[in-house]
Amino acid sequence: MSSDLEASKKIDFGRMNRDAWLITTSLVPFQILALADKAVFGLIVTETIPGLESSAVELG
Repeated sequence: MSSDLEASKKIDFGRMNRDAWLITTSLVPFQILALADKAVFGLIVTETIPGLESSAVELG
């Protein structure tokens, strides 16, 4: 009886590892996109401030 209980409690680490890598590979492109978005915004902010008639503090 206890061997059936122990067998049902075993964790399939292979499946967990696959799921973890799937989530990681799904999140990496979003992080790259967020970083690129910040970099581009930093490059165009000097031209954007006069057009929006706002200060750097308001834009930030």
